[in-house]
Amino acid sequence: MSGLIKKAVPAALLAALGLALNASGASINLSGGQSTILGGWQIGTDPNVSVTGISVNGQTLIIQNESATFTDGIPQGLTFIQVSSAVAVPFIQISTNTVGNATGSDWTGFQYSLSGSAGFDGVTNIFTPPFGTGVNYQNLDLNPARNLVTYTGSQLGGSTSNWGSTNPGDDLLIDGNPSTGAPFASFTLDESPQGVVGEVVPVAPAAWQFLVGLLAVGIVPTLRKAMRFFA
Repeated sequence: MSGLIKKAVPAALLAALGLALNASGASINLSGGQSTILGGWQIGTDPNVSVTGISVNGQTLIIQNESATFTDGIPQGLTFIQVSSAVAVPFIQISTNTVGNATGSDWTGFQYSLSGSAGFDGVTNIFTPPFGTGVNYQNLDLNPARNLVTYTGSQLGGSTSNWGSTNPGDDLLIDGNPSTGAPFASFTLDESPQGVVGEVVPVAPAAWQFLVGLLAVGIVPTLRKAMRFFA
């Protein structure tokens, strides 16, 4: 793994790093495959995902923008692993998201899904349908378990969709549900285009639960690929 964390680090040291970054008011950017610690969470990115403007404001870890480019139907996203009960903020907010369609297929929908401890906060705090040339998502649905948001419509091949705005509630707010003691919480946020030729089936929950504990050693991109192998 590249980035700020290259090998396993004791939880106490990770928590101390998170506290130091919180105190400094630092804003962090990550490229694909990188990882960092902030707000009591270890945050890892998949290879085709980058994030900018990660910071903490009160009880919320804020990601100003997430950017993902899809070359196939394999889900892409972020992994969150709680490293300390003392500093883990309960909420994660993604303010905006930029999604590029480089799959060569026209999409028929788009999904955001959570695996693990987390749930979406509610229908008043999820992205409204995005805008962009060649983008026409019209409807959205949040399932009763609050772990899957589905948008129906279309996004043409070669187009880019822009999610989120300054309008109240037009963001993606996640309840991370951090634990007050061991075992700590962990979850993934996946983004999945629909209607892609050769699209894969998401990993089974049992396989995800088996592998997620290994993510704490800081090899997020490699193990995320392993998760999908079990699908």
